[in-house]
Amino acid sequence: MDESILALSKYRMQKAADDLNSSEVLLNEKYYAQSINRSYYAIFHAVRAILAFDKFDSKKHSGIIESTPKSPKRVKTRLGKFVFSLLSPR
Repeated sequence: MDESILALSKYRMQKAADDLNSSEVLLNEKYYAQSINRSYYAIFHAVRAILAFDKFDSKKHSGIIESTPKSPKRVKTRLGKFVFSLLSPR
């Protein structure tokens, strides 16, 4: 496995974890809208971490959403499928 891709994926997952931790703090303080925002970004960064293995990236949310049906190779787990379902257009 390409070490640079692994490092990029780990970096993005750390961003996702940081956003999720922030979301929990905000939720506990009853800042619901801000907590939802951080949760969304946690999902966004987690999906970017998964897509790094397919050598795909987009800084735009629409690019990530559009890529989900085309690039689910790495998304074999229930969690991965759940994350992609959250970002799929309604």
